[in-house]
Amino acid sequence: MSVRGIASSANALRFLIVDGYSPEGRLELTKSGVSIASDLYKRMLSTSADGLPTSFDVLFPSDGPFDTPDLRNYDAVAWTGCSLTVLDSADIRVTRQLELAKQCYAHGVPQYGSCWAAQIAVVAAGGVVSKNPRGREMGLARKMTHRFVAEVEKLYEDPSRRDIAWRLGLDTDVMDENVRYTESRNFIKHLVVPYKLSKTLLE
Repeated sequence: MSVRGIASSANALRFLIVDGYSPEGRLELTKSGVSIASDLYKRMLSTSADGLPTSFDVLFPSDGPFDTPDLRNYDAVAWTGCSLTVLDSADIRVTRQLELAKQCYAHGVPQYGSCWAAQIAVVAAGGVVSKNPRGREMGLARKMTHRFVAEVEKLYEDPSRRDIAWRLGLDTDVMDENVRYTESRNFIKHLVVPYKLSKTLLE
């Protein structure tokens, strides 16, 4: 099969998305008007596939015990962010995900993710994650005004408003989707697609 052969929905790039948030964490996100992490990842990966069809299964390991999906059915595993920490080594929600990551390593399936993924990947590979002596990183906003919020909402409605972005100090890393999705595009192009093609050759 060639990359052109992946262009049919029958040969879609198959992703397993591991959404590590607990039900309470997901509820907190939705109550705040924020999309849950797995939905954000679906959108990001679909966009980053540059026209290739994609399909997704979502696993919520913090919800309770689960049977590990057959990793042969996937071309990649994507780990979302999460409000847990691997430093809580006695937390079953953490140990479940560490075990899954070890199985992904053993299988050789490409993996992708952000902050939580980095913690899980390091510990599952035998490394050590240490506590930040300055405490957890938190995004804080102070002295927000109604005018600022109104401008952010205008920019959300019309991302082409560079004049507003400039006033708010936002550059192309935030505004330009092509720049923002560079890592996920590279992941799909250089790891996921070759992995899928190599699996096809072995079948």
